[in-house]
Amino acid sequence: MNMMTPIEAELAVTFGTAFLKLCTWIWNLRKSYPNEDILLAFVDVSSCFRFPRMAADLAGAFGFIIGTCFFVANAGVFGSVCSASSWEPFRIAIAAIAQACFICHHLTSKHADLLKLIRFDIAAPANTQFVQAQRCSRNDGVFDQQHKNRLPTPHNIYVDDYLLAEVRPRMPQALALAFEAVFTVMGKPELFRRPIVVVVDKLMELIVSHIQILLGLEINTRAMTVGISPQYRAEVLHILQSTWHSGCQSFTVKEMELLVGKLGRIAQAFRPLYYLMSHLYSSLAYALRANKAYLVTTSRQFKKLVDTSTRID
Repeated sequence: MNMMTPIEAELAVTFGTAFLKLCTWIWNLRKSYPNEDILLAFVDVSSCFRFPRMAADLAGAFGFIIGTCFFVANAGVFGSVCSASSWEPFRIAIAAIAQACFICHHLTSKHADLLKLIRFDIAAPANTQFVQAQRCSRNDGVFDQQHKNRLPTPHNIYVDDYLLAEVRPRMPQALALAFEAVFTVMGKPELFRRPIVVVVDKLMELIVSHIQILLGLEINTRAMTVGISPQYRAEVLHILQSTWHSGCQSFTVKEMELLVGKLGRIAQAFRPLYYLMSHLYSSLAYALRANKAYLVTTSRQFKKLVDTSTRID
């Protein structure tokens, strides 16, 4: 279906810029609040791709068969090229509503039940040293330079992950704005009609803190760093030492897949590693081609499978 689905007229998918915008906002917060804790939090929007409905005449085309049953897809399909762009208007609307309601301080009491589920870490000790951010021509803090008014908190949404950064006194309001915007677009909680669109289980696990792992990266707003957690680093070192040691002469696709995935995440924090990734992809592609050529000439069963799949195509 992806080969036959045109996406030229679809809305551009821009959620990939959410993390960079979050980091830029943290940088500006530190400029305006040099000696205050900057807290991080995230809200998980439930089943975001299932929210945009599919046209009735296309539902059957995106359906699938399991056993003797045919399942009709009535919402966005995970893996479809148009699912992300179909969710994009709702994602943008949620962020816009949240920022527009910045002055609505009563929302903290309106969503007090959800806010009570969230835990906050202890305040920074008096002798805490905060790493500072330097001013530049493009990033000059979070106050309007003409009227000295505080700028609204940006609400950066990466697919279904709602990324927030704010100073401690303003974080409850930022979370309440997130709830209000999500409910405005996707429906207010009505347990007898639909499930709540905010994942409550993850809210109960959330600890709002200056250190948070968002999208696999550990952000520390006191040290102003973005890196990989020690646990993740230890996992990668174990893979390198146990599988990819100096005596390694062969590998399986699963082993290479695991290595590339792990290093790809580290490259998000240590960008020079991206130069190595291209060589890994090339080596993997070469190995797969060589392996296929070898199996075609030596394995009758493999050659039969290739011939069968070619005929089906």
